[in-house]
Amino acid sequence: MEDYVNDYAKMALALASAQLAKDTAVREHGIGEDLSVHFMGWSEEDLIVVAQMKDEVARNPQEDRFNRCKTICAILRRCWWVSSITMVSEGFCSLDASKTANHDLAKAFTDTAMPVLECITVSHVTVDQGGTVSPVSMVAAPYTMKVGRVVEWRDILVYPELTEKNIRQYKYPLMLASSIMEQPVEEVGPEVMVQARTDIDAAGFLLQELY
Repeated sequence: MEDYVNDYAKMALALASAQLAKDTAVREHGIGEDLSVHFMGWSEEDLIVVAQMKDEVARNPQEDRFNRCKTICAILRRCWWVSSITMVSEGFCSLDASKTANHDLAKAFTDTAMPVLECITVSHVTVDQGGTVSPVSMVAAPYTMKVGRVVEWRDILVYPELTEKNIRQYKYPLMLASSIMEQPVEEVGPEVMVQARTDIDAAGFLLQELY
């Protein structure tokens, strides 16, 4: 139960931070200001590193962005020895899966009759000291935009164990799970870390180390 509570707390912190950032961005810049995809790396209960996608990379094709995210998560696991990875992104969610089955949610969002909203999603995975990987969990915070540059948040949707039934882009949860199973570098010396930081920058991410 303790691990579950810790993971839930990490996801709650990530979501609250993202909602605050969204509120601020919309208030200052207006509708259409999306948050950058970012990854939070944890060592047990401590947040130790954050990698945020650069704005110019966010405009790249989806497959290119996915491959860059995959690279980043593997580096965080191998070189920072993170035991948990949290992914924060923007997207679309369905409030009624039966009505949106087989629909592209981004396209369905343009149809006001469809129960689809924009949302911030937080996906999370953890590996314990024995090498057991938790099921990838996700929370989604749907929202609508109101006059006056105001974000109206709806009830949070919780998916304690993600499956292909819950999310269309299931390759991201699979990527998180495979990344956290990467074998950490045994000796993380200065040269290894310099190369890791260089690789992260080359992949199109900004790095913030918190320790």
